[in-house]
Amino acid sequence: MHIYNYGSEEWTNNILFRDYLRTHPDVLKQYNQLKKELAEKYRNDRAAYTNAKHPFIIDVIQKAKLNE
Repeated sequence: MHIYNYGSEEWTNNILFRDYLRTHPDVLKQYNQLKKELAEKYRNDRAAYTNAKHPFIIDVIQKAKLNE
């Protein structure tokens, strides 16, 4: 669970990420595959798993911002 202030940059980025995945099923599949691979690779290291997803998420948020 994550808690963000309504309207904050973090909140906005999460909404952009969610909405981009909803409208780009190919990217959603890529994200799901990445998560599976990273969950296996970093089975016992939650921080490494989260950090490894970060570049993908940032890339999607940047694409979403360009489409606003």
